[in-house]
Amino acid sequence: MLEFEVKDMMCDHCVSSITKALRKVDATSQVEFDMLARRVRVAGALDAQSAGLAIKAAGYSPVVVQSG
Repeated sequence: MLEFEVKDMMCDHCVSSITKALRKVDATSQVEFDMLARRVRVAGALDAQSAGLAIKAAGYSPVVVQSG
């Protein structure tokens, strides 16, 4: 499981945008959000770099908290 801190994630629109971006590069990825902690957890075939780039492409600033 990968985990990112995304401090600029604020609302349900952010959740939707990040989910769409991640699923665009891995349609089978499972994505979980903790809005209070501003964390995104991703399980699937993506590595930390690919997932991070997808989140950045959606307009956010991810920081890897856990990879693997």
